[in-house]
Amino acid sequence: KLTEYDCRYAARILTKGEASTVTQIQEQEFPNIHHSTLRKALHTQGLHAYKKATMPYLSEVHVEKRRAWAADYLKWDIGDWKGVLFSDESKFDLFGSDGQQWCWRAPGQRLDPRCAKKKVKHGGGNNLIVWGCMGWEGVGQLAEVEGKMDADQYVSILENHLLPSLEDSGISAEDVIFQQDNDP
Repeated sequence: KLTEYDCRYAARILTKGEASTVTQIQEQEFPNIHHSTLRKALHTQGLHAYKKATMPYLSEVHVEKRRAWAADYLKWDIGDWKGVLFSDESKFDLFGSDGQQWCWRAPGQRLDPRCAKKKVKHGGGNNLIVWGCMGWEGVGQLAEVEGKMDADQYVSILENHLLPSLEDSGISAEDVIFQQDNDP
């Protein structure tokens, strides 16, 4: 029902973003072909449907700022980077992932412990948020973030964990470039 050219054409429409679903391609370009036939044709072109990966939203302003930052530091050598200390916060889930999970099972195995996602009632203690830093010589201290990070807690973390980490790194306080994530 579809020629080799039709298959390549459908794949090109999808990969160039002119359509985002098989149904859109089918309605726009191949109204007399069933969408399952079109899906099989796309498989022959090496395309398969997957869940979309999650990534941070970047506006045009964000992209431009990242390019400008990269251009500013493009000519830095290893010696320059040895004086940089990066920091960020990160969330760790204590009971598996908080995202979608998959398993393979047979009928009747729905509640088998291997096939069930564990959770704690009312979300109690499901995750831990920590602040940390790293530099050329390795990682610094970790600090638990209690509740929502505010200015007072952030200053306390910097005093109690950044400064000792800086001393351990061997970078002098006068020479360090502290690269943080602009968390408000």
